[in-house]
This record gives sequence, C-alpha cells and structure tokens, in this order.
Amino acid sequence: MKHTLFAILAAAVLATNALAVDGVTLINQSTVMAAGGFPYAIFQPGSYKLSGNLVVPANLDGIEIFADNVTVDLNGFTILGPVTCSGQGSALRCVGSGSRDTVGIYAVRGSNFGSDNIAVLNGAVAGFSYGVLMSDGGVNCVVEEIRANGNSTTGIDVGSALVRRNAASSNGSYGIICVNSCVVLDNIADYNGLYGLYSGFFSGYSGAAGVFGSNAFDFNGTGPTLVFNAVSQGNNSCNGHAC
Repeated sequence: MKHTLFAILAAAVLATNALAVDGVTLINQSTVMAAGGFPYAIFQPGSYKLSGNLVVPANLDGIEIFADNVTVDLNGFTILGPVTCSGQGSALRCVGSGSRDTVGIYAVRGSNFGSDNIAVLNGAVAGFSYGVLMSDGGVNCVVEEIRANGNSTTGIDVGSALVRRNAASSNGSYGIICVNSCVVLDNIADYNGLYGLYSGFFSGYSGAAGVFGSNAFDFNGTGPTLVFNAVSQGNNSCNGHAC
C-alpha cells in the first residue's frame, strides 16, 4: 500500500513538472551558460520563462529576440547588469556602463523590419543602458508589469506597443519611450534624469501617435513628458497636476 501511494505521488509530481515546462522554454543562469553564455538568443517563436535571476557581465545584452511571436515571462525574477545609478532626477548619475550600450531584453528583428507580436512581462530589468528595447519597426508588442530601474539611458523603449502597469524609475534619461501607435496606461515613471515619458512620431511625420492615461510622471529631471501628437486622457499626474 505504501509503495502504491508513493508511486501515485511520484507520478503526480512528474506530471506537475511536465506541465510547468510543457511548451515553455525555461531560462536561468545555468541554461544560459550551457547555451554559450550571454546574450541568450531567441530565434524561434514561442513562450520563454525565467526560472531564476540572470546576472549579465559588462558589455553584453541579457536576452536578444530575433523572431516574431515571442513571449518572455520574467516570472518575477530579475535580469541584472553591472550599471548602478544614484541620485534622483537631474542629479541622477549612472556608472559602470562599459564600452558599449547594452540592453536587458532586446527585440532586434523578426521577419520584417522589427520584431512583431513580442510580449515582455512580469519582472525586473536593471543595470543596463536600456532595460527593454524593441525595434521601432515592430508592431503589436506588449510590455507589462516590468520594473525597469537604474538603467543608464532608458527604462522601456518601444514602438507600436501596449505599455501597461510598469514602473520605470531612476533611469539616466527617460523612463518610457513609446513612438508610433502606442497605448501607455497605468505606469509610474519618476525620478528619471530627463523625462518620464517620450511619446510621438519622430520629426518629419505627422499623425496620431496613440494615447496615454492613468500614469504618474513625477519628479523627473527636465519634465514629466515630452509628447508629440499623442493624446492625453487627462487623468495623468505630472508633478501633482493633471496632464
């Protein structure tokens, strides 16, 4: 009877573990090193999930995405680079950037100009030049519940994306950059060196550039927002005032 019960429990554990990895590629420090080290490169569509923190050496990106239709779930873990930032707003200073710009999660290029249908979710990215960076040509992307703090340039830099429920604070220049068609909702972007939010089209292009609402852009060095053609829903906080 005891042997039978043990067999049943063992089978249940194995089934649970199988479900945890079924169709999902797990990423941790050991699997990255086994695959050749950083940056960890994604070439196939699918679902990828962190099962531990990643500590990335200087002058290297954390994760690079070269495919469309990819979801990266940080699963509550952190991707950490060597950059450290201190101070707040215009007094913020970052050191340890190394000899090149680095990115925690970089959606480089899929089948077209940029990577399409990329989702980055649920964790922290700190200590790089850019926390999360997606090529401007990519569309239908999502960045959600990411804590992008202490990056020397920008916390979250994307195009044509839904940017929702993130915290982008104490980054060297911008908290959030979202250009082209963007929806920026329910974020906190404060104590960054320049602006909390940059949103709009680059020079030479006119048209709507999305909407932003229910965000808090407070205590940034130069100002709360730098916006071109994007529409405010009027319920944002910019240094304590609606904007």
